[in-house]
Amino acid sequence: MPGMRDVAKHANVALSTVSLVLNNSDKYVSDEIWQRVLTAAQDLGYVLFEKRRFLQKNIAVILPIITGSFFSNVLNGIEETVSNDKNYLLFFNSNYSFEKEQMYLKTLRKQFLTGIILDSICPPDLENDYLSWLEKEFVDHNIPVLILERKLESDKIHCIYLDNYTGAKKSTQHLIDLGHRKIAHVLGNRHMKHSFERLEGYKQTLTV
Repeated sequence: MPGMRDVAKHANVALSTVSLVLNNSDKYVSDEIWQRVLTAAQDLGYVLFEKRRFLQKNIAVILPIITGSFFSNVLNGIEETVSNDKNYLLFFNSNYSFEKEQMYLKTLRKQFLTGIILDSICPPDLENDYLSWLEKEFVDHNIPVLILERKLESDKIHCIYLDNYTGAKKSTQHLIDLGHRKIAHVLGNRHMKHSFERLEGYKQTLTV
C-alpha cells in the first residue's frame, strides 16, 4: 500500500508538504501544490486512515461534460458554494461514458471524501443495481451521494431533478395551442434518462 513518501515523490514535493495537505493543516500551501498532492494520492490509490477521512473536506463532482452552458453553470454554482465552506472540489468529466464514470467512482471509493455529486449517464435498465452499488460503496460508509437530473426511488441517495415529462408535455401543448401541427422533437443525448422522459411527454401530448 502506498504511503506519504510515495505521494511526495509522485507529486514532486516535500514529505512535509504532503503531510500538511493530507492532514488538512491550516498552514499555507498554494492551491496548485494542494491539488497536485491530492491528484498524486488519487493516482497512487493512497488511502487516508478512516479517523482522518473527514478532516479533509473533499467533494467529488462527476459530470458528463462541461463545454455546454448548462453544465458549466452547474459546476460554477457547486464551486462557489463549496469554496465558501473551505471545501475542496475534485472534478471529473465522464465525457458521456458510463465506463469512465464507473472507473472514477471505483477510484474515489479509496479516497478521503465528504460527499459525491453525480450527474450519471447510467442506462435506465441498470439503474437499480447501480444505486445499490453506490449505497454499498459510499453511503453505507457515511459518504453521501447526490444524483442530479434523475428522479430516484431511494431512501439513502438524494436527488435533484426536473419534471422533464411534464415540462415536455406543457411545451408541446403550448405549441399546439398556438396552432402549430407539425412539431418536431430533438431527443438530445440518448444516454441520458431525461432525454427519454422529454420524448415520452412530447409523444403523449401528440396522441391525446
